[in-house]
Amino acid sequence: MDTTLFAWVLDTPSWALLLGVINPLLVSIVNQPQWSKSTRQAVAIAVAVALGVVGCLADGSISDGQTVLQVVAVVAVASHAAYKTIFSKVAPVVEEKTSRRQDYDLAS
Repeated sequence: MDTTLFAWVLDTPSWALLLGVINPLLVSIVNQPQWSKSTRQAVAIAVAVALGVVGCLADGSISDGQTVLQVVAVVAVASHAAYKTIFSKVAPVVEEKTSRRQDYDLAS
């Protein structure tokens, strides 16, 4: 079997990029539309940091602070880019559908 085909499985930056791309969808499930913009942004940043740390834990590189910082940065930047390019229209709908407060109107 060709090992280069599956080399990305062992590549931490590739996983960080993938985690960053799915992060906006995960965040939109947690965020509530009635929360302030700054609160929702803080949640997005916290989830990006958590995903970066979990990625480093899974990879075994948690003891290398530079790698952790790099992975967290890749997750955060990829997350922001994915939100702006892919999920900016989807995320508010998911937030509304998963909101605990179902009477909330996004137009207000």
